[in-house]
Amino acid sequence: MTLASVFLLLAALGIFVNIPGVSGWTFWKYNTDNAVSSVAVSLGGNYTVAGTENGNLFLLNKQGTLIWSKSLGNEIVGVSISGDDNRILVGVSEYSTGEPDVFLFDKNGDIIWEKDLIDSSRPCDVSISQNGNYIATGDTGYKVRFFNSSGDQLWAKGLGDWATSVSVSSAGDHIAAGSWDNNVYFFNRSGGQLWSYNTTHSVYGVSTSPEGGYVASVGSDIFFFDGGGHQLWNITSYFGEDISVSANGNYVAAGDGGKITLLNKTGGELWNWDVGSNVNSVAITSDGKFVVGGAEDGFVYFIENLQPSSITCEVSDWQIYFGESITVSGTIDPTHIGVGVTLTYTDPADTVLNRTVTTTGDGNYSDTLTPNLDGMWSVLASWLGDADTMGAVSSEVRFLVSTVTDVTVKIGRNQTFFNVFQPSTDYHYSPMFEDIVWDENITSPADINFTTVEGKFTYYETIPGLGGTITSYNITYNIGVLEGTTEGIYEVTAYYDITSQSTFWPYPITFLFRYELRCRINAVVKYETSIDLSLPPQVKLGEEAAVSGTIVPTGGPPVAGVNVTLSYTKPDESVVNRTAVTETDGSFQDAYMPDVPGTWSVKASWTGDEDHNGTESLQVQFSVLTDLMHQVTWDTDVYFIRTLSNSTVSNFFFTGSVIQIGFNVSGLPDTGGFCNVTIPSNLLWGEFAVFLDGSPLTPDVNYTQTHNGTHYLFYINYIHRDGPYEIEIFATQIIPEFPSVAILSLLMVLSLVTVALAKEKTSRKNK
Repeated sequence: MTLASVFLLLAALGIFVNIPGVSGWTFWKYNTDNAVSSVAVSLGGNYTVAGTENGNLFLLNKQGTLIWSKSLGNEIVGVSISGDDNRILVGVSEYSTGEPDVFLFDKNGDIIWEKDLIDSSRPCDVSISQNGNYIATGDTGYKVRFFNSSGDQLWAKGLGDWATSVSVSSAGDHIAAGSWDNNVYFFNRSGGQLWSYNTTHSVYGVSTSPEGGYVASVGSDIFFFDGGGHQLWNITSYFGEDISVSANGNYVAAGDGGKITLLNKTGGELWNWDVGSNVNSVAITSDGKFVVGGAEDGFVYFIENLQPSSITCEVSDWQIYFGESITVSGTIDPTHIGVGVTLTYTDPADTVLNRTVTTTGDGNYSDTLTPNLDGMWSVLASWLGDADTMGAVSSEVRFLVSTVTDVTVKIGRNQTFFNVFQPSTDYHYSPMFEDIVWDENITSPADINFTTVEGKFTYYETIPGLGGTITSYNITYNIGVLEGTTEGIYEVTAYYDITSQSTFWPYPITFLFRYELRCRINAVVKYETSIDLSLPPQVKLGEEAAVSGTIVPTGGPPVAGVNVTLSYTKPDESVVNRTAVTETDGSFQDAYMPDVPGTWSVKASWTGDEDHNGTESLQVQFSVLTDLMHQVTWDTDVYFIRTLSNSTVSNFFFTGSVIQIGFNVSGLPDTGGFCNVTIPSNLLWGEFAVFLDGSPLTPDVNYTQTHNGTHYLFYINYIHRDGPYEIEIFATQIIPEFPSVAILSLLMVLSLVTVALAKEKTSRKNK
């Protein structure tokens, strides 16, 4: 039984991550944020130890909660935990002689001892007996070493290459070792070699059962031996990095590429857990109830070994139309009644929707959904398991939500259209060995002629010339509306049965799927048109306004070579008409230079022709601005003051003696006006006052003042009148620094006026 790709769903949903005991089944995963190089599990699964490639050590409890963590600095190559949970052995890849390479911790994370046990070499693996009395190490110095609990070496045995893996039985009376010299070794407590076996490939992982009655190894193959070294079975082409055996050899857990696999005593696969990332280390409890894995993705996986299950997921149709509903159904095996099933839908915008349904009396489930988006959807089903059964996830199923294709065709004309659609499943195509063909069935009104012109498919070549995965099917079709047809809406449905046909005798044909194409045809005497029009929102006086647009027909070819009238409306509401001619794609351009500042607008129109009805665009407004740079001289230095306005700006003056600038603004009466004034702060500074025709303006009401570090910026707004305004701006300081007596006096007067107005307002309120 297989649990393929389970973790991918769980990680995406967050359903099982660090949530143990859900519905009675224990599963969790813990993120260490670095590749997990080694894991170990205590008796009963009460504690899990994990080490990472960046040298971090973690102790987790049975619920996946972190008890403690610490950094050892160098890559952790092996971890092991005693049966009473009180001793944690760690080997690190230490490169400096004299520095500790083996550590022994207690359950609280306190160091019992740390030693350089491997001399000038480095550890490859470590193992501690369940009683905590004996320790074994394997190293790059081609040796297996055996120590007591104090770290005193009892013996060392040389191998033909690196000792990549070691495993000590519960009582420390048997030691298994694996080496890159292709051999599995089995020693007794005194260091006597009981047997060895040449696997013909490098051995990456080795494990002895707790009582020492069985030994398993993994590399390019899995081998399973009894305590006497007799091979009981093997699995070829397995390619794993670690292996772990439960008591009496009842279960064998192995890391196989991206999977954690559990085998029974005879080598039969019970289940596998698809991690999707290389599994570096595995461990199983003595009773075989819990399996732990550490992977390159940085996660520690904790899985309760129960009866595996599977769940199916099917859709009522691979293609539906927007507004229609789809039914998703399936079953759990073995049958479970009244349990929750989570359906995870992913829409074309990659938004995930989870819906929960309950299995019925026959163990099946069903859900009906009306999709809210058109495009390719996917769905998969999962359930959380219970006290007797592991949870499971289905494979992903895709379905297409289509829309009716709306087209407009002129009566008496033909028009060609193109449609692209994705298949619901990945199909492999090899042009050397097969053809993709289809049968069509078209339902069309008598006045409409629907013909398939061409059908093609595109595919991604994994190996050039040998085909690959089909990514889409493309259909070109022609719709003709007969002369004399009444204007109106007509519908056509075309079914295409897509099949794969072998090019070799006896030419077997495999049905792939049916694709449905619905067209809603608007038969018209003339095509309707619309005009898209655009131009910059602001244009400076003296510059051209670049206007562009396109005539867009509802059907037929682009509208080319026709005249478009562009009507420019000035601020005084007078109109200037200009003509542009459309290009081959229906686009047109015009460049017009406005002659007055203010708010302008433009719209485009055309009268139509024998195939099209005329139309006009929306009116688009734009502002024409006066942008002037005024040069002033003070104390022999030249400065520039800028005015940007939708008014006509005239009569600019600068009076240094009273620290004043001024100018006139004029425009169309009763229209809104504004002026931006930019003054260098190395010319004028201090306190400012703004006047309109001699009357003071109120800050933040009639104008705003800001400073950008180099300039003072004033935004002044007003309503144009019949005749110009005079705007004056006074400052209290000018370069070189001296205050303006006139301005100081003026500001004092303004202050007195403000106080008087406030008193008058208070007096009126009291009355």
